[in-house]
Amino acid sequence: GTGSRKASIDSLEAAVNQGILTPEQKEKEEYNRKFRARKNNLMVLKELYRLMDPSVKKSGDAQGEIQLSFKYNDEQSAVLVKVIRARDLAIKDISAGTSDPYFKIDLVPDRNKEGAKKTRTIKKTLNPIYNEVFAFNVLPEELHDTRLRLTGYDWDLLGKDDFLGECIINLNELDFDQMSNDWYPLQQATDLSISGEIEISLEYKLPSTMVITIIQGRDLVSRDISGKSDPFIRCYVVDTPNRYKTSIKYSTLNPVWEETFEFDIPQEEFSSRTIVLSVFDHDLTGKNDPMGDVHIKLANFDIDNGLHDWFPLADLKNADRTRSQWAATAVVQEFREALTAHAVCGYPSFLFSKNSQVGLKTYSVRSRVAGSTARVQVMDGLLGK
Repeated sequence: GTGSRKASIDSLEAAVNQGILTPEQKEKEEYNRKFRARKNNLMVLKELYRLMDPSVKKSGDAQGEIQLSFKYNDEQSAVLVKVIRARDLAIKDISAGTSDPYFKIDLVPDRNKEGAKKTRTIKKTLNPIYNEVFAFNVLPEELHDTRLRLTGYDWDLLGKDDFLGECIINLNELDFDQMSNDWYPLQQATDLSISGEIEISLEYKLPSTMVITIIQGRDLVSRDISGKSDPFIRCYVVDTPNRYKTSIKYSTLNPVWEETFEFDIPQEEFSSRTIVLSVFDHDLTGKNDPMGDVHIKLANFDIDNGLHDWFPLADLKNADRTRSQWAATAVVQEFREALTAHAVCGYPSFLFSKNSQVGLKTYSVRSRVAGSTARVQVMDGLLGK
């Protein structure tokens, strides 16, 4: 009963305190000690894995995360944004190995012409702490189509401030009733001027042919001085070799293509396949200007009924940070197994031994197979955040 269990625990505590254990108690205590050590090691690796996850590509010069909290003030019809801190930002001052970061915050669209608000600049750090609150006037009925944009910069005394990364948050996805301090990844700048949509149909022909018909587009974004564009579409399926391109439709924002392309995709691969369609404005003299993307995942594709729909265009280059499941699974699994093995063995010792060192040290950790690196700080043998 409960009394006997409590007596057993009390006797074990007394025995531990006195250093007197039966062989059975010693074996149990040793098991618990190893379990606690392994659990602590796995917690260390959880943080390391966050920094080095091979299933996530680093986004150009943008790296790191920013911690934010949100609240809605009903009386003032205002969104309150608290910029708490950022971590693991990109190094812009190469000689010093640091940056001078600050963040600009604005709304898209900016209906009340409030403009961008700015945090203070914190010198010589990649992990700044701000704890600053900003208020924006947003009516309740405007929350559903308003986005908050935070853009990080490295302050430069003489030249243009360097871009550190950006995150865009849809206000309609926030739960203002629940106070939370969430981390948001910094990404490449998103082109919010992109507009329009494209009409696509998908048909599956047994045994394994996916037929993609690019029908037309409407209300595309203008990229030329004339107020028009010269759009064409590049089309491919992730992790398949074929790449196709439509014809160019000159001087129009409402192009009609009616062009069909075929891809060999076995049904068993649908769960890891995504169709990528990218619209560009053809440029004779320079680089073709992006006009938006559409990603169609095939995980729930119905081969009997196919698919025919209009798809909105958006700047989805940041979606490319996530590697395809098909390509990354083997490396990710190997990486996780390797980290778990390190945790069990407690190697390398500087990560897992609390008595291995005193003071603060910084190490660079690299996984050649995973193609990822991380800088970790160890204070008195404990991995820093």
